[in-house]
Formats: sequence, C-alpha cells, structure tokens
Amino acid sequence: MALTLDELNSIRDINDAWTRYLKPTIDEIIKLIDLDPNTVMPNESDISRFTSIIEHLCQKLGSTNEVAEHALNIFVDYCENNIIGVLKSLKDGPYLLELADRWNKFKIFAKIICDLFKYLDNNYFNIERPSGSNGVLLILNLQQRAYNIFKDQIFANQIEMIEHLILDFIDQERSGETVDNSMLKNMFITLDPTLQQFYKHLEDEFLQRTRSFYQKYSQSMIETETVPDFIIKCENAFNNENERVEKYMNPSTQPKIREILDEELLRKNAHWIVQSKESGFLVLLDHNKIEDIGRMYRLMTHLDNSLGIDAMVQDFRTHIQSAGENLMLTQNVPPRLIQEIREVKEEEEEEEKEKEKLIPSQIYIIVDQVISLFRRVNRMHQELFQNLPQFGTSIQDAFSEFLNDSRSKYWMKFTESLAIYVDELMKSSLASTLNDQIQTRFDEIVGVLQYVQQKDVFINSHQYLLSQRILNQAIGESEKIEVEKVFIDKLKIRFGDSYTYKLDAMFKDLLPQVKLQQLEDDQQQGLNLGFDLQAQILTKASWSILKRENVNLPDNLQQALQSFQHLYKKIKPEREIEWFPKLGSMVVEVQFAQKKCNITMESTQALVLLNFANGAQLSVNDLSTLLKIDKDEIMMNVISLMSRPPLLIRVYEGSQGQTSIRLKDDDQLKLNKELKPKKKNFRAQRLTDQSQLKTLWLQQLVLDERKTKIDGTIVYLTRELVNNAIAQITNFIPSSFEVKQRIEDLIEREFLKRAEQNPNIIQCIY
Repeated sequence: MALTLDELNSIRDINDAWTRYLKPTIDEIIKLIDLDPNTVMPNESDISRFTSIIEHLCQKLGSTNEVAEHALNIFVDYCENNIIGVLKSLKDGPYLLELADRWNKFKIFAKIICDLFKYLDNNYFNIERPSGSNGVLLILNLQQRAYNIFKDQIFANQIEMIEHLILDFIDQERSGETVDNSMLKNMFITLDPTLQQFYKHLEDEFLQRTRSFYQKYSQSMIETETVPDFIIKCENAFNNENERVEKYMNPSTQPKIREILDEELLRKNAHWIVQSKESGFLVLLDHNKIEDIGRMYRLMTHLDNSLGIDAMVQDFRTHIQSAGENLMLTQNVPPRLIQEIREVKEEEEEEEKEKEKLIPSQIYIIVDQVISLFRRVNRMHQELFQNLPQFGTSIQDAFSEFLNDSRSKYWMKFTESLAIYVDELMKSSLASTLNDQIQTRFDEIVGVLQYVQQKDVFINSHQYLLSQRILNQAIGESEKIEVEKVFIDKLKIRFGDSYTYKLDAMFKDLLPQVKLQQLEDDQQQGLNLGFDLQAQILTKASWSILKRENVNLPDNLQQALQSFQHLYKKIKPEREIEWFPKLGSMVVEVQFAQKKCNITMESTQALVLLNFANGAQLSVNDLSTLLKIDKDEIMMNVISLMSRPPLLIRVYEGSQGQTSIRLKDDDQLKLNKELKPKKKNFRAQRLTDQSQLKTLWLQQLVLDERKTKIDGTIVYLTRELVNNAIAQITNFIPSSFEVKQRIEDLIEREFLKRAEQNPNIIQCIY
C-alpha cells in the first residue's frame, strides 16, 4: 500500500526509510525465493510504495547517491549471506549444482529488486557514468550492475574451478554418464557481456576437449564399425553436440562446434565413408539402403563437393549404368508373373474382374525392370538428394549410355519392347480408368523414352499397336480412349507436337461405324447375310501404319464385304474401299452341349474357330493352308483359343484341355463341345504373343521415314547455302541456278569439295 503524504514527510533519511519500510519487504522476498523461486513476483503495491519512498528520498531529501549505494549493497549482502556461505562447504558436482541453483535464484531476486527500484534505474543508473578501472563512460542499468556484483563476489576467486567443473560435467555427459543437467541449462549465457572473457576462455577449452574426444572416438569407430553404423553415430554426435551447446553455451559456439565435428568425423574420413569397398556409397546403392544413403548425403553436404558429393555422384552413375547393363547385356533376369485384369460381365449384368496370369517374355521383364530402375533412382534424386542437379545429370548420362549401347543384345529391340509394354498396360485393368497411378506410370514411361535415341521406332511401333487396340475394340469405351489421349498428351508435352501428329490424326479420323443395315432399304434388296456387319471407315492417309494382308474368308463373309463395297460406292462414289479383313473383331455364336454362347474375339481368332464348325478336325498346318495365313500366326491364334476357357482342344483330350503340353503343327484339334461356360456372353482370351508387332515391316517404314527426313534436311540446308550466297552479293542479284553452277565449278577447280562420307556436304579446301 502506498504511503500517505504524512508518512512520507515523516521519513528523516535513507537509514530511516531502509529500516522502517524497505528492508522488511526485501527480507520477505528473500524468504519466498528460498522456498519456491518460480512463484515469486513483484507486488504492484510494493512497487508503488518503493517508488514513492525513493522519489521522496531523491527529490525532497537529496539522497540520490545514498539510495543508489543502498540498492547496490542489497546485492552484495545477498551474495554474502545467501550464496557464499552455502557454497563454502561444497565441492565438485554438488558445488556446481548448488551454484547453478543460487544463480537462478539470484536472477529472480535481481529482477524483483530492479522493479522495486525502477525510479532509480530510470533517473540515475541509465545515465552515462565512469565504469571500471579505466573510467570509461558507460550506461549500466541496475540489473547489469547486479550481475557484475555476482561476478565479483562469486566468480572472482573460483573462476578456474568453476570452469573445470563445468567442462568435466559436460565430458561426463558426452561419455554417456547420466548427469543432472537441469540446473546447468544456459547457466552463464545471461551473464554476458560482463563475463565475456570468462566465456571466451570456457569456450576455447570446451572446443579443445570436444576435438580431442572426437579424434579418439572417430579412430576407434573406423576400426570397428561399418560405414552405415559410423554415419549413424556421426549424425547422433551432431545432434547431441547441438543440444549440448543449446544447454550450456552461447549460440555463437554452434558453428564452431560443427566445424570441429565436420573436420574430425567427416573431412578426415570422407574417402573411407563414400568409397569403402565393404560398405561405402556404391554398396549401399546396390543393396538399396535408403535410410543410410540419405544419411550419408546429409552429412556429406557439410563438406565441399570435391570431398564427398562429387564421388557420390560418380558412384550413382556407375550404379545406374551397371544395373542397366546387367539388364541389357545378360539374360539372367529372375522370372516373375504379371497379371492382366480384364473386365467381364455376368448374365445378371454385374461387373467383376477376372485375373489371368501370364508369363511375360524376357524382353517385357527387362522393360519393366528398366522402368522400376528409373522410378527408384528418380525417387532417390528427389527425396534423398534434394534434386541436386549433379545427380540428375548422372541419371541422364547413365540411362542414355546403357539404353543406347550397341553391345547390348536388346538395345535395338528395347524401343519396340517399350511400345509393347505400353500396349500390355493399355489392355490391363490399370488403364481402365484415368487415375493417379496410371498417370504416374505414363510419366515413368515417357521419362525412360527421353533417353532413347531411336524415338521414331517407338512412335511407329506405338502407332501400330494403338491401331490394333482401336480396331480390335480393345479401347471401345470412352474412358479407355481418354486414357490413351492422356498418354499421347504426355508424349506431346515432352517431345513436341510433331512427334505425335500421326496419333492425333488417327483419333480425329475415327468415324462412326457404318452398319450395312443402315443403308437405304431399297439398296439392300436381295441380300440375306444372316449376320450383322459393321464397318469402320478410315482415311488411308491417317492410317498409313496399317499393312493389308490377304486371307481366305468364308464365302458368306466375302459376299457381305463385296455387297457393302458395292452399296457404299453408290453413297460415296468419290471414295474407294480397301478391306483389312484381319483387323477388327467378331461375335461368334457357338453351340455347346448345354448352352449356346456369344463369344467376342479378334478377327483372326474367329476365322480359325469358324473352320471347326460341323465337327471338323484340323491341325495348325491344315488351318494355315485353308486360310493362307502364316503358320506361326495360326499357332498364336490356336493357343489363345486353347487357353481358359478352352474353346479348342486336341482330339484325344478331355473338355478341360492340356495347355501344359506343347502344341505341335500336326496335332489334330476340334471344338470343345463339352465346355460348360459360366457366362452366355464373354470374350475369348486375347492374343498375348508379342510377335504381333510386325518388326521387319515397321523397321523398313522407319528407315524410309528417316531417309525422307534426312533428304529434306539436306535440301533445306543446301537451299540456305544458295540463299546466303545470293544475300551476300549486293551489286547484282544472281539466280539460284547461277549459284549452283558456280558451286560445281569451284568443286571442279578444287576450291571446294564434297565430303567423303556425305556428298551433299560441301567443304572448303584450304
């Protein structure tokens, strides 16, 4: 409670005020701090009373200097009575812990006293006054002066012992001993700047002990630990020392301690860490030790790239290239199964997914593993190496090297196989709807393709297989078409519009299917086909990838095609129709013993199956002769029809068939009349043999396109040469014919010559 005016006027001097009002309050504060320092706070009424008394003493009685002296003596008395006496009987650890406890209480006490003497702080101590032995003018507030008193009273004679105790305490903790560090946390940081010299000496000794410890620690670990174990302990050491600095030292010590750890743990051992043959970076990559790889990278970023990162980048490339070459140069790829999920429809019109296990070809496995390798190393680049460009360059260089290595058994086929991989993917359930998973897979495929030099082989192969999917109704659904277009868009974004213009043209050219029954009724008189015929009308320019192949068709089907062509000619007299009978699909009605079924299948499958009507028994050789189709292609179709459910079986087999026995060209086959399909309407097993890709024909197509491109480029450059020559002549305008004549004349006179490797290149003779 504030004093009344009469009470203030009754104060005779500083001693009277001290005895009657100030000292009792301060004594009570000291008692409360000893009991529980964390609960003691300055009382507003005490602050008000102290302020009025001190203002009266300074202004009315002119005792400012005496009041200031009393204020400072409060801290001197506190140190003598409450700290020094207690510490005299203690040594070592107990001494240090008690000192930390007393320092904590002193800070609380100093804060409260400064609040009580705030008037004096504002009007006396915050004015420049001579300070120290050299009398330099400084502004030292009451709290700073209190800390100086603590330093002079407590540290003056014990500073070396305190320093050693602190460092010994830290050493014990660093060595793994359990210590009570709660009282030491930030013990001396708040003493700055009054203890700068003490802290500098303490820091120097702390850093020296740290260096000595980790020199021995590092050497012992290298002798006994593997690289992964070593870098785990290194990372722990960095974390522990960071926490230690936060507890005991000033933040300015942080970079200094890190430099010591960098030097003793990393810089001196960088070569061993990265290039250890037993457990270095390359070994970690080969064993896909993700956590250890990330940890090594984080630690090596502490050093110059030349000491660690550069070697890791080189090893990263070596790892990718070695893994890729093992795929491309060897055949020892572990076999595995992939699943193709197809949608089927039950009689109750409920949708379900039926999985069929296929053993993929060797080349398909290689493509899949190349994509897996691409996925894995790019994830490392992004998640572990923080997209550091050098690692991205390693990926690019390594993939470009092994995918285009002419020593590889598969390098010429890989691009075609990548197209086949896309084809299988598009036919699988994964591509049934557009989702994040399929988009990610597309990104990976395009990512691998960017490193392939023979990109024209891929786009032609992909165009051919896309045409088969479209015409065989493998992508009849709108969602499937959307998925196909998304993949084309990704190719376009990466490689430009010119790369995909043929694919775009195919989709734009897709016209609605035309039914023969949709033509004018009066144009159909006399036709009785017994089946529905749907024709897909395509523009030849947009579908130049298709190759027409002749085949013997049943008479009724041949008649239907001729009739359609005749009637369509009446509607579109300006157009000519050319049939591709092996493309498209058919729905064949088959009468089994217990059920009649409608089976959707590819055209060549249907042509094979139709020959088994009326109980016929035929071999692969017989079918090849009847249909005039290559025997290998007949074999592929027959095997697909013998797959689950087996529509064809060997003559001597039961209704379940024996697909495990290799089919021979002369094995007699028959329709499996005893088959009991679960569904009335279903689709036959799709063709799975990747020989459907017409390799030789497509290769010739690619070569022809390359010739056209090269010729066009040469003509363009020659035209540029002529145009540049004309542009350089200013006093008259020569014709292009004259320039060409002069070029030939200069060649004849041996001023110019044609390059030996390419006669279209003109070289100057010096």
